[in-house]
Amino acid sequence: MRRSRLNAILQEARELQTMTLLKQGDLTQAISAAEGLIVSTPLREVSWALLMRALYAGGRSTEALQQYERFRVMLAEELGLDPSPGLKRLQTAILRHDTGVLDDLSPFSSDVVLRTGPGDATPPLAGRSEEMSRLTAVLSKAAAGRTACGVVSGEPGVGKTRLLDEPAARAVSAGFAVARAQGGRVQGGSGGHSLPSPAAQLLHALRQDGYERGVPVSGRTTTGKPLQALSRRPTLCMVDDLDAASPGVQSELRQLVEALPEGPIAVVCAMRAAEDPTPSGLLTAFARRGATWLQLDPLTLADVTEVLTGSGEHVTPQQAAALHRRSAGNPCILTELLKLPPDRRTGTAARVPTAVRSAIVTRLAGLPEQVRAMLMYAAVDGEWLGIALLADILDEPLRELLPLVDTAVTARLLVWEAEPSEHATSGYRFPELPREVMLSTLAPSSRQLLHAALAEHLAMPDDTVPARLARHLRAAGAVAAAIGPPSEPD
Repeated sequence: MRRSRLNAILQEARELQTMTLLKQGDLTQAISAAEGLIVSTPLREVSWALLMRALYAGGRSTEALQQYERFRVMLAEELGLDPSPGLKRLQTAILRHDTGVLDDLSPFSSDVVLRTGPGDATPPLAGRSEEMSRLTAVLSKAAAGRTACGVVSGEPGVGKTRLLDEPAARAVSAGFAVARAQGGRVQGGSGGHSLPSPAAQLLHALRQDGYERGVPVSGRTTTGKPLQALSRRPTLCMVDDLDAASPGVQSELRQLVEALPEGPIAVVCAMRAAEDPTPSGLLTAFARRGATWLQLDPLTLADVTEVLTGSGEHVTPQQAAALHRRSAGNPCILTELLKLPPDRRTGTAARVPTAVRSAIVTRLAGLPEQVRAMLMYAAVDGEWLGIALLADILDEPLRELLPLVDTAVTARLLVWEAEPSEHATSGYRFPELPREVMLSTLAPSSRQLLHAALAEHLAMPDDTVPARLARHLRAAGAVAAAIGPPSEPD
């Protein structure tokens, strides 16, 4: 914890230095300092705000807007979140040349800042003891002078970045040099400088002789003399967003992994899905080096209870179970829920956190129209999908409907649950928050029309559950008057 506070103080001192350079009008140095900030802390919004301001002040508003988009995409892919309102206001100010906002050199006034490392307010790492044990073994192997590799995979928000913070902190304590790179964030820099590719950043951390920061790694450079002169100090190299990297960057990283001689080096990467074929060549290189493979699953109820206890939350077992169900075991969503007042987290007065709502709406907007229509009918019908009813109401053969369902599952708006305890068979269902958000996007009249359409189709089969039909008729109100009352069961 003390180390985390010291790192935070150091980061804030560097940000203050960058702001001072901006105030003094030393824009070349300010831009260079801000670029260094985003390389070292890629998820900290203050760093990106300073870079955007420095670029704008240097007459490069287009590049400033490109940096906003770069951060927005990274945040959405890694955490399923949108930039804070403060950074959005800064983007709008650049678009409008609003000097009233841009002349204020504070990055933002009162917005939450995302950090790359655990801080005082970061919930404890829970439910990852096995993963940490295996990553610690990777570090131990490197400390013993043998090259070791690890690959961490999991859906956005499941805690890949948070997990990597732990071995990074342990490595520093053990005397390692630690380098961290963003696999999918390779772009040209500014002021005549280039942001180094992940492979170049890692080579730089390994203190290669003759290596110049910012020069892309070629096959000749990767396999040539520089790699034969590694530092004797144990080094941990970490790459986030491995699957978001371009083919060129993946090729560079593959060459680096293949060319690493035996030495005190650990390379750990994080990606969304280890079965993704895109970086297959790079993953093959990791496999040849005997990489440790870790799949992060959602937190269990016991894990969530541990997080709540470690955060000083006093909740009943029922409240912990409700938070586990509502967050679907996603650490990022759980963190956002804990920012709400206790009475707004679960129950009848529960609210959807703004950041989570924004992420879900964005995912929903990116789906094909057919998938959105199916989800709206399904959300109005209930938690569990009635596949036969949806096929009937959408006039889609089952073989054409199921791919639409799979698209929604891929977008993390539906989940497949095999033989749940309260159901006799397996099926698709909505997690709480996606269904609530989808229903909230419907106007009352639109919702009535959907209820009426569902009631009309439910009134036809002989095996319709009367209570289900009656519920839709009541919700449809006058719109369903032509359908008539539900029939009495035989």
